[in-house]
Amino acid sequence: MPTHVTNLAAWGLFEQFLNQFGTRGLALMMDSHQKENATSTISCPDVIDAYLKHIKTAGVSRSFFNSTSSRLRRVADVFCGPLCDISPVDLDGYIQSSSTNAATRASVRAVVLGLFNFAQRKGWLKQDAATAASKAEKYKIPVREPEIFTPEQFDALLMHTRHNHDAQAVLIIGGMAGVRRAELQRMTWACWDKEHNNLVLPPSITKTKRRRICSLEPAAQEWLAVLSDGKLPTDPIQKFCRSVSNCISAAAKAAGFEWAANGLRHSYVSYHMELHDNAALTAKNAGHSVAVLEQNYLQLTNKAAATKWFGVRPTESNFIPCPPPILESTPQPAEPSPSSPTVPNPSCSLS
Repeated sequence: MPTHVTNLAAWGLFEQFLNQFGTRGLALMMDSHQKENATSTISCPDVIDAYLKHIKTAGVSRSFFNSTSSRLRRVADVFCGPLCDISPVDLDGYIQSSSTNAATRASVRAVVLGLFNFAQRKGWLKQDAATAASKAEKYKIPVREPEIFTPEQFDALLMHTRHNHDAQAVLIIGGMAGVRRAELQRMTWACWDKEHNNLVLPPSITKTKRRRICSLEPAAQEWLAVLSDGKLPTDPIQKFCRSVSNCISAAAKAAGFEWAANGLRHSYVSYHMELHDNAALTAKNAGHSVAVLEQNYLQLTNKAAATKWFGVRPTESNFIPCPPPILESTPQPAEPSPSSPTVPNPSCSLS
């Protein structure tokens, strides 16, 4: 078809569009097209700063924020230019060089993907277009059986932390209630309902943002009763995260075994399921789905071990009560003896 005919046809379509939608419709269409294809020259470090501020304001856990911040600061050290200039090849190379472990690479990719999605929502990257992060290679994480502690190891941890009640509170709430580490960091002693022997976690604490009530075993009630002595409802359960973590890691080393990440929660779910043979109850307490529990935690232990786990109670060997506070009395001035005359001190006499 000759060019002039094609041009006439296109002009005819343009005239029809103007007649139907007018010049305002044309302007809106062009503006929408520009927004969809807009990119910004904002630098990668600046986007990272904005993203970290955003997730901190959103109220993510301290551990999640610290982990995300640490990974993205390394990204900022490598990619200093505009975020839109990062190519899928370069980003893929960076993720592969971050670690030889597939799980670590998958974590780095997930963090970077969150950053690029945030930038896209802000209009700093093309809308509805695949980003360098979404094009990066996906990594399959090998499925591993959850690591759990034995009842003997649990008792040993409590024995080696008997001088640190904050560490013991973490062990009990993690091991006898299955509370996630990030959730525990946001808990106060007001979460313990003494009357009904429950832990009540409001949506502001839970990972799922849903209220969760965890029923406790009698041994857990005994532990919380002695550990909460002298605590106010507003007191955080885990006051010093780093020192408590170091104390627990040292206790595991002193007991002769390696600390397992999420070992307390995995242990709770495994032993609780075996003790009660009720996946729905365990799922309700732990904030899991029944499908996940049955897929990952079935038959990791036996009922005898489960009974022993939830039978660990505070004793003289694994718990040292806090000494009572010493009340200082105000000293009273001694009254002079009537039989002893007061002798002036020559050194204090005026010359």
